[in-house]
Amino acid sequence: MSESFEREAFLDLLAMVGVSHSKAGQDLQNSTRGEKAVMHILFAKEPQTPSELAESLHVTPGRISTALAGLQKKGWIVRVPDERDRRSASIKLSESGRVWLTEQYSRMAERICWIFTQMGKRRTDQFLSLVNEFLAYFSVLGPDQSFPPSSGQIEYEFEQRDERLAAMLEAVRSQNIL
Repeated sequence: MSESFEREAFLDLLAMVGVSHSKAGQDLQNSTRGEKAVMHILFAKEPQTPSELAESLHVTPGRISTALAGLQKKGWIVRVPDERDRRSASIKLSESGRVWLTEQYSRMAERICWIFTQMGKRRTDQFLSLVNEFLAYFSVLGPDQSFPPSSGQIEYEFEQRDERLAAMLEAVRSQNIL
């Protein structure tokens, strides 16, 4: 199996996991709403305001403030003052934060690529296809959504998922992780 296949399969899986936010899975995501979650969001798109981060992670502004304070203490983020409103700031990863996160992604990539090697190309492709389909269906099953979802809701979610997947893959590729 070629190394490029493993790399592409890893990027596909990473992107799928990265865009798997759904209303039904919000309770499951509570454990990933801290500092590392903020770093993952910033890695995909920066700079962001604290309120944008809170909205992306479905947490309170107070929770984001706590996470940002911890990240700033570690030196993994920087606050960039808004030129128009000095009371506001955008958040970016610092160089050391970017290095740390890239190292984490590289370690994860190494392990996942090993798994894909064990599974082989055909089974890895099947796995990624099934995970992607499952997450798309799962994302329309929020507590406030009608059940079962309409075919229009499902079609819309698959379209949105494809767009999010492409954006996440581009963000990961642009960071040159692998």
